[in-house]
Amino acid sequence: SKLSSAMGSLFNLSGNSHRLWSKTAKPFPLSWESVRNASRQHGYAGALLRQQRAVAKLLEGRPLNIVVLGGSMTLGAECPTNWPKRLGELFRELGYDVTVTNLAKYGTTSEWAAHQVHAWLRAGLAAADIVIIDYSINDDASTPKQGGGIMDGPAYVQKAFKDLVAVLASLPSKPAVMATESVHIGLWCDRKMFPGYQCGNCGTDIKEYYHWEAAKELEVPVFYYPAAVCASGSMHWYDEKGRRNFEAHPGSMTHDLFARAVLGSLLLQARGVCDHGFTGADFQPMRPSLEALCLSRPIDSYSAFGGEARFAPVARNGSWTFGEDVPGKPGWLASSNGQSSDISFPITTKAGWVHVEFLGSYTADSSGGAAAGLGTVEVWLDESGGGGPGR
Repeated sequence: SKLSSAMGSLFNLSGNSHRLWSKTAKPFPLSWESVRNASRQHGYAGALLRQQRAVAKLLEGRPLNIVVLGGSMTLGAECPTNWPKRLGELFRELGYDVTVTNLAKYGTTSEWAAHQVHAWLRAGLAAADIVIIDYSINDDASTPKQGGGIMDGPAYVQKAFKDLVAVLASLPSKPAVMATESVHIGLWCDRKMFPGYQCGNCGTDIKEYYHWEAAKELEVPVFYYPAAVCASGSMHWYDEKGRRNFEAHPGSMTHDLFARAVLGSLLLQARGVCDHGFTGADFQPMRPSLEALCLSRPIDSYSAFGGEARFAPVARNGSWTFGEDVPGKPGWLASSNGQSSDISFPITTKAGWVHVEFLGSYTADSSGGAAAGLGTVEVWLDESGGGGPGR
């Protein structure tokens, strides 16, 4: 059958993939047993019905739409490709009509994603059969190492993840929602602060990932990448030159490996449907927090990713300039040398929430930390006196 042929060829590398992998001088780590282990829901069953219905389209020869959400690793930073792109290419090589839309953005988290759903509906999300959440690297940066990290600790990460899942699962199209847990990278690991905490290696347990408790509570299917590769003794997190690398941005070889592992998981699910039909359960009804529900349908929304013209202030002093302190991470940058400076944006409000996100500074202090260069942000609202928008 077509499915059997696809499963027979997925892990038999040829061409450029074989050339890239030969740089490591190691056996290819994926097997159907390792991918099956990575696809198991460790500690819970997982609500698999929607995913089973989606992969049934592969068996029926119908088009399948997959949307991937994530940060810079998912986007393919410092790499000519990325795993969602490779996932789509591999599906096509195997003869399947699958569209993979990559909506990843640099420096983003589950919290940010929950607030972008309204915009993404016009960018492919409304037609998604499967949504893959790939925020484990950025969400797990929320350690106390730098005063709270990207978000305010593990409990906040779990709340944000649950809000994102609830918003996605409640879409009219009822997409399957799954999460990938990839790697704890050395950038976020401080063994003096977290003795015994394993980063960038196969000693990490899935329970150390901040998403796991939330995923277990909501029965979210999880693909656990380390379980797919670690039987070989390595995470196989390589840079573009094929060297081992525990930074956030791997090279083409790892993106190809990651894509094959995720594709293998979906093909295993299709095999299960072929053999046994629909055996999974649907998600239980979910309600995102009132804050997330409000912000997923905002009255006004501004994003630096749209460029300066779409994120224009109504007032600012000369210390504010629009630019990128790191490639791919645009925004309004303050250079006030320790002095306070204001920047104002027009907004229309009702009863609800105003949510502001900003990136931390990359300025290092004498001890090598990044927190010293980051100032504070104070936000307030001024009502309009003439019936127009406030700011």
